[in-house]
Amino acid sequence: MNVSFKNLIASSKTPFPYFVVDDFLSKKNYAVLIKEFHELDNCRNNDWNHAKSTDEKNAPKEYLTYGGGHSNDSHDYFKSLFSESIIWKEFTKYLTSENFTSRVWEKIDVSDNNKSKKKRKLRNPKYRAGFFSQLFYENYYVNLKLSKYPSGSGIAPHRDHGAKMISMLYFLGFSDGKERDFGGTQLYSDLKAGDWSKYQVDHNVVGSEHLELHYDIIPKSNSFAAFKRTENSWHSVNAISDLPEGVFRENLQVNFMRINNTTSLGAVAAKLQNIVKDLPLKFQGFKEALKATKIFFLEEYLIWKKNMLNEAEYSEHFMGKVRVPINRFKNYLFKGLIMKDYRSKSIRSLVLKFCEKPNSKIRYVVNYGLDISKLPEVSQRVSFCFGIYNDSAFEECLMKDYGFKVYAFDPTPVAVNHMQSFSNNPNLQFIPEALWIEDAKKDFYFQTSNSSINKMSGSLVSEFSQKKDSVKVVCKTLSSFKKELRIEKIHLVKMDIEGAALEVLTRILIEQVVDLPDQITTEIEIPKEDAKYYLAKVYHLFELAKRHYRMFYIPRRNRFSSLEVLMVKKD
Repeated sequence: MNVSFKNLIASSKTPFPYFVVDDFLSKKNYAVLIKEFHELDNCRNNDWNHAKSTDEKNAPKEYLTYGGGHSNDSHDYFKSLFSESIIWKEFTKYLTSENFTSRVWEKIDVSDNNKSKKKRKLRNPKYRAGFFSQLFYENYYVNLKLSKYPSGSGIAPHRDHGAKMISMLYFLGFSDGKERDFGGTQLYSDLKAGDWSKYQVDHNVVGSEHLELHYDIIPKSNSFAAFKRTENSWHSVNAISDLPEGVFRENLQVNFMRINNTTSLGAVAAKLQNIVKDLPLKFQGFKEALKATKIFFLEEYLIWKKNMLNEAEYSEHFMGKVRVPINRFKNYLFKGLIMKDYRSKSIRSLVLKFCEKPNSKIRYVVNYGLDISKLPEVSQRVSFCFGIYNDSAFEECLMKDYGFKVYAFDPTPVAVNHMQSFSNNPNLQFIPEALWIEDAKKDFYFQTSNSSINKMSGSLVSEFSQKKDSVKVVCKTLSSFKKELRIEKIHLVKMDIEGAALEVLTRILIEQVVDLPDQITTEIEIPKEDAKYYLAKVYHLFELAKRHYRMFYIPRRNRFSSLEVLMVKKD
């Protein structure tokens, strides 16, 4: 089987190494290949897997795949699929050969300034690397996958799984034989996005506006494209539209996959490699720890000078039971400085990147924050506080110590019962409804199963609760509450809404930028599961927030285990 890499359409070193060639096979071989593919496809139409879209808003329809994924048995799939096609057997055999793989690496290496110094070795997909093989070789295998995209399908920007080394697409054009200049694969650049990619997961990208289209690969039949998987290799299949019913954009995907299976000694070698690989990250973590420690001592100085807390807050509320300075230092040393988990380290990185150092105008009020220099006259101060449950200490402090008119919101029966004691207080009005991104009745999920409705706590976001039990609650947007209560200006918003703050704040900062609250103090929950995805959402939120707000970190007892911030509107 002869293929050609001569008809080069495009190639580049940046934003990641790639190349595109035309006329990959001879016209004669391609004609036979595509004819037999469609004949076979018509016979085995029910064998395709349905892949869920990762871009449900723009491309909600499923696309079809055969083989691929992270599996190491795609060779067996394809042998079975093309058992009666001589040309397909020859073609797939060639694509899994040393001859083909070496030619691809040669083309990629021309465009790669960061090519590996280790020798690459094509292996059997079920190979297990030993000690020396793991240390001195980049072991990989070839994985094959067919894809068919109908109208209404696509794939959101992603950079592929870390096990993938090279992604290749052999375009089979469109199933009706017509050439079209849409429906290809888009390559993006994040070179102007700073460290945005650092906080992204490989799929489910958050904040794709940071990406700039670098090159749009047209899905011309018999063309071939390859690119190296890097931390910046963002690409997509934009929503395909205007295809007749039953017509698909088709391609064969060829992947060079890293072999991660090892023998017991190979696992030892892999661990040693990871230790060396992580040294720069450990050094970065050391620098961040020093910076965070300086901020801790600045906080202690401001507390000592009585600039951060008044006596009532200091004695009753601040950091729970950790009121003695030496105890706060011990707590910081063992829970805020020495950290092993990814989530806490990443929270610290985000705080140091986006949040300013505390100053004498910032007050820590019952585990939340307030900038006293930005408060209007006492008679004008209005606060919306979302999330009460059975603790109204913050709201009481706002009324008594800072003269706020407080509107408190919480749909739980516990909060309704708790707030009855304030029914005659003219400075506090309670509304048993929830804050959300739209006006609607929405499921409010119990945080623990088998809770009685009278004692339940919960969340509008199922990921932060169990999904079995829920009740319908009335939800409204911040704008709707403001309009309904006839409030012209909100000076402070507090959110402790169990996982919903990320969605709500992001929507406010996108859609309601004309009349934003003066200050927002909020807790942002980041679950241990899917922490990287939620940290990407926090990064996106902070990128939006910094356009309008200065941000300050509000430390709690277990620093960096969760994320509490004060946002103060810029002048």
